[in-house]
Amino acid sequence: MGNGTEDKAERILTIYTKLKQGKIIYKDALSEKYGVSARTIQRDITDIQEFLQNQFMEEGNIQSS
Repeated sequence: MGNGTEDKAERILTIYTKLKQGKIIYKDALSEKYGVSARTIQRDITDIQEFLQNQFMEEGNIQSS
């Protein structure tokens, strides 16, 4: 893996992609894969939710694809 910023970006994009595909997120598995705590994975999910909510508030819709 790269530096911390690249790792976080990859982790968040992986989570986002899985959620968009309707897959279940297994926090323990992802935390083990990326060497972070399950709480960090939960924070990532919360960050994604907040981002999407902000996008919706600004634009009135969320584009799907």
